[in-house]
Amino acid sequence: MVWKGAILGVGSIALQAHVPAFQADEFLRERVRLVAVVEPVEARHAAIREALPDVRIYRDAADLFRSERLDFVDICAPPHVHRDLIQQAVRHGCHVLCEKPLAARLSDARAVARLLRERPRVLMVCHQYRYAPVWQALRDLIVDGRLGPVGFADITVLRAGPDPGIAGGRSCWRLDARVSGGGVLMDTGIHYIDLLRWILGPPVAVWARTQAVRYIGPGVEDTALVCLQYPTGWVTLQLSWAARERQNRFFFVSRQAMALYDGNVLRLQRDRTSTELVRESLADKSSYVRWYTALFRDFVRRLEAWPASAGDDDPLEEAVATLGILAACYRSARAHRWVPVVSTRPAC
Repeated sequence: MVWKGAILGVGSIALQAHVPAFQADEFLRERVRLVAVVEPVEARHAAIREALPDVRIYRDAADLFRSERLDFVDICAPPHVHRDLIQQAVRHGCHVLCEKPLAARLSDARAVARLLRERPRVLMVCHQYRYAPVWQALRDLIVDGRLGPVGFADITVLRAGPDPGIAGGRSCWRLDARVSGGGVLMDTGIHYIDLLRWILGPPVAVWARTQAVRYIGPGVEDTALVCLQYPTGWVTLQLSWAARERQNRFFFVSRQAMALYDGNVLRLQRDRTSTELVRESLADKSSYVRWYTALFRDFVRRLEAWPASAGDDDPLEEAVATLGILAACYRSARAHRWVPVVSTRPAC
């Protein structure tokens, strides 16, 4: 079967990651056909025609759904419209890929989940970092017991600014909380909150601080420090858009060993030995297409298995739970205290 899809919102992430991922992989080329896009900004239409010469371009999602018979949509529009676009798509019988976050507000994410319980469809949020070999190798170390129970971990993520979000460079919607839902914690941190749920399960409680260091403006933070408490220890997450270069590094420590990533290589250090596990730069955005390709293959396999694929591994449930942890982080930053996290089913 060939799955007919449409992209809703064609900015930088769609043109630089989603479209290349669909086009570069033989498995996806055989099973997916992008037939239409929705993009209200006419200035972007030339780039769309160059990347996807055969698609039909609509300015409004309602026009798309009136005119096209689709199997799925791929939502790349800003977060504040995710809920509405998902609801329109599901009511027209479409499965959904959606850029993170699932919604700009936790209440909107829960409304989406209620709709999907009434009208079941596959919905996957694009947490593409799960498909990076470095993070998969770290998870394997923990799941198979080679690292041991994590007592302490630190993840540091530095960026020289927020991604512009618009091909061709207009004002950055990530700096408008009404559109984005938050700053670096919402936009960048959500990937790492999702990874930690996937690797360690849900935290017991969170503590957070946020501030604007370089990008001074109402409603968004460009720097955040988060502590996540787990039964065996805690994890600190340090995030900033105020750096002068792009960096990723982390370490996870147990009583027996340490997993250390220096920005290029993941190593397992035990006793006096150091074993190289994966060599990959997480700061290299060219890797994103490979990660998206793997995610999209997973999405198509779920479509092919649906409804049997609607089981314990529920990407929608996980996306809502991740937003719940993120909301707790923002509550902690406002209240200057630890905030308990409502227990959810571990992801692994």
